[in-house]
Amino acid sequence: MESSRHKAVRAHRSRRKALGVVRVEVQAPESDVPLIRSLAAALRDDPVIAGRVRAQVRNALQPPQQINLLEMLSCELPDDVPDDVVDEALERPRDLGRDIRL
Repeated sequence: MESSRHKAVRAHRSRRKALGVVRVEVQAPESDVPLIRSLAAALRDDPVIAGRVRAQVRNALQPPQQINLLEMLSCELPDDVPDDVVDEALERPRDLGRDIRL
């Protein structure tokens, strides 16, 4: 036989589930508990804040983008780099080698 307390909990959870809310259990350091609770409340209660929070968390958890050598070499330099700096870097010394007597 089921107690009234168990019935109430089951009914509450089924109502929340019908709203699309599920129960989640996490293990975290004690110092992070208030942060996690406030994060969960923001995601659950306020759609405007929830959208911003989701975007920020997704952005923070993305791995850094890796670029290949071709992309790195094809990128443009910032506008504040003087042209003569680039020209000096691209110039090669004109060494004609040593004199040889035949």
